[in-house]
Amino acid sequence: MRVPLLDFEHRTITIEDSKNGDGRTVKMTQKVFELLKACCEGKGENDLVFIREGGKQVKDFREAWANARKAVEGPPTTSGALVPAICGAAMLTVK
Repeated sequence: MRVPLLDFEHRTITIEDSKNGDGRTVKMTQKVFELLKACCEGKGENDLVFIREGGKQVKDFREAWANARKAVEGPPTTSGALVPAICGAAMLTVK
């Protein structure tokens, strides 16, 4: 995921390619907004949102997603397409 897919003004995230091949827009919860805003602090316009030490792209979010959900004690997502796409820390709702 790259920074331009996040719209902090409208608090939305654009998912360009989901499991069914369709794009979608999801609303950020307050917690997701805060976490993604912090992730993007100091990043360039086309930078990756999630990177590992050394700048490598994070490709598999399953473990990170599970840990993040546990941290905020949120319910499981209703859309499996959001799990690998967003490594936030709370439930996202489809707009």
